[in-house]
Amino acid sequence: MTGFDRLLKAARDRGSAVPALVVHDLASAEGALRAAARRPLVLLVPGHLVTRPAGAILVAGLRAHVERSGLPVWIQLDHGHTLDEIAAACELGVSAVMADASHLPYGENAAFVAAARALAAPCGVAVEAQLGRLEGEENVARRVDPVALSDAAEAARFVRDTGVQCLGVAVGNVHGHYRRPPRLDVDRIRRIAAATEASLALHGGSGLPASSLREAVRAGIAKVNVNTELRTAHLDATADAVRTGDAQELLAAQSQAVERATRQLLSRLTEHKMLHAA
Repeated sequence: MTGFDRLLKAARDRGSAVPALVVHDLASAEGALRAAARRPLVLLVPGHLVTRPAGAILVAGLRAHVERSGLPVWIQLDHGHTLDEIAAACELGVSAVMADASHLPYGENAAFVAAARALAAPCGVAVEAQLGRLEGEENVARRVDPVALSDAAEAARFVRDTGVQCLGVAVGNVHGHYRRPPRLDVDRIRRIAAATEASLALHGGSGLPASSLREAVRAGIAKVNVNTELRTAHLDATADAVRTGDAQELLAAQSQAVERATRQLLSRLTEHKMLHAA
């Protein structure tokens, strides 16, 4: 199967994007995979999980299913904030890791990402980093506004200093819910894409309308990350189904809810032919 970095470069060259979906358990993954229907997909495993037994079980289960089915699916560590998380993910056999020290000053962020690259490269694992600050939290949905945006010249320098294959950018996007209608800085995306060879990732894809996604992808975004929409669907289904006391019904409800949410996301990407095809 194509490597993670080549996948994103192919998407960028074609003016398309690969959806990257956060999954917290196998039921969520099952629903996302059904909705994707053999289209290229990145499954994101939260960074805090991989150093715990539950994370190892999740990654092993995902890898086994992908290898057996031959699905065009790549597994990525999402928002790894420590080198222990990066090392654990590489040992578990993921395709890529996100080394996230974007909350730190430039030098410390670059040093952390370079150290992550040193761990990941011998394992054949691609590295994504983030430059600029995204408000909100990856795993808690609250309403926030965008703040510090990524700079094109700094992005080019950062990629040279770290060697990352993928760069998450802050261009008006946030983690969680948008406090007001989002307005992505498309010109900024275009300038960053022109300044660096790294593929660009847009975090905070939940809630973005198809028109915003279309403009972002045309400007150079190659990967769109989504968490809040899927997590909300999963938690709502859990709250409804847990009252029955039937574990099988609960798992089915969770999986079906994530499948529906994923189909809605994919429909926004396919509306303007933005969804990357293998």
